[in-house]
Order: sequence, then structure tokens, then C-alpha cells
Amino acid sequence: MLVRLVAALLCVLFLPAVAVAEDAWITDPAHYKLELENDSVVIVRVSYGPRERSNGQIDVPDNRVAVSLTPFHARVTYEDGRVIEFRQDMGAVFPGRKGRITVENLADQAFELITVLVKGGGQTPGVAALDSLLVDPGHHGLVLDNDLYRVIRVRFGPKEVARGAFEGGGAIVRLTPVQAEVTRIADGASFKRNMPAGSVGWNPPGVVLPRNLADMALEFVVVQPKR
Repeated sequence: MLVRLVAALLCVLFLPAVAVAEDAWITDPAHYKLELENDSVVIVRVSYGPRERSNGQIDVPDNRVAVSLTPFHARVTYEDGRVIEFRQDMGAVFPGRKGRITVENLADQAFELITVLVKGGGQTPGVAALDSLLVDPGHHGLVLDNDLYRVIRVRFGPKEVARGAFEGGGAIVRLTPVQAEVTRIADGASFKRNMPAGSVGWNPPGVVLPRNLADMALEFVVVQPKR
């Protein structure tokens, strides 16, 4: 009985410490900033100056996806000794590789990216005829799709309107300035958005009809959690 009580006490004391250790914005706040967290996702901004290295090891789960806001060239060293060099262009999307890592910026320029950790509890993408990939394939393209999430790249030309209403929602990473109007079909309400490049957000699930209000093209990436 005493052994069980001691084991339970150790779990209570130890588990919160593990959870804190996994939060990059706590272990390395100089390079990682928490932007948004809800029941579905955790969005973190990652910024490294020229030739900078991470302060200690960072935990990377396999339910994370990253979107680069700038080009970058970095070296990632895993706890088991594996070393991988990454070169990515602005707008690249890539999944996380599970492990504890250290990061080194190999370039003489700073880089910035957004990571989206998917908790689940979002929506079930691809609902029949309301899937954006079916309704509006001219503006929506599939980038990644797995059991945890799917990633869609959205591009609208100047003043363009979606071909029809579709099921929206998910974590948003804006690659260009976005000046748009979104009409919510359920009640007909319209909302205007004027957001800078590099900003992030969360759109709740719902059937919407978007319109680009700007005289320039817009582009953003949507990460949709799966139940």
C-alpha cells in the first residue's frame, strides 16, 4: 500500500515537470513564442537570428506541422546523434519529426516560421460536397493529409470570390497581407479581415463564402485538425 502511495505521489510531482519541459516557449523563450492555444491547436512562432542556436533541447511531437515565413537553412541535431540539415523556401509546409532536438541557424539571415501542434477536437475535413477542395479547387490545394490533420494552401487573385460556400475552419497562417470579407452562411453575417503577413489565427468550423477585397493576390495556409 505504501509503495502505491509513493508511486502515485511521484507521478503527481513528476508529470507537471515533464509537461513544462515540453513547452519550447518556456525552455527557450528567446526563440519560441506562444501565439495562440485552444482546445484544438497550439500555435507557436519560431524566430532565430543569424547563426543563433537553441538554448537547450526542444521537444518536437509528431502531431506538429510547420509553415516557414522566410527562407531558412538550419541544422537539427537529435538526442540520438542524428543530424539533419534543412533548406526551405518561404511558404514551405513540413511535418514535425518526433524527438528532442537542438537547432542551429546556418545562415547569415534571420528566419521565422510558425508551428501548429494539433490536439484534435477540430472538425472532420472533407464533409461531402462542402469540402473546399471540391467546391473551390481553383483557390484551395491540398498540401499534407494524415490521420491527425490536413493542410490546405489557399490563394485568391485580386478581388476574386470563392466559387461557392464550403466548410471552413482551422488554424490560419498568413503568408501575405489578407484583406478579405467572409460571409457566414448559417446566419448571413459578414466579417471583414485586414491582417498583416505572418499573422496567425483560428477560424471555428462553419460554412463560409470568402472574398478577396484587395487589389493584390493573397495567400495563406490552413491547418485543419481531424477528430
